[in-house]
Amino acid sequence: MSKRIVILNGSPRMKGNTAGLVAVFKQGAEEAGHTVAIFTLQRMDIHPCLKSIFIR
Repeated sequence: MSKRIVILNGSPRMKGNTAGLVAVFKQGAEEAGHTVAIFTLQRMDIHPCLKSIFIR
């Protein structure tokens, strides 16, 4: 039974140790028949929700 796997890479280094671990994990998961999606957070334009800060 194949799974859909999401990997969130939050490391600031694009070619660091975490990226290497993610690549090896992805390869193994795909070889086992799973679907893998990787999101590299450093490349994404993410803005936090500030609404709760202003509600008092």
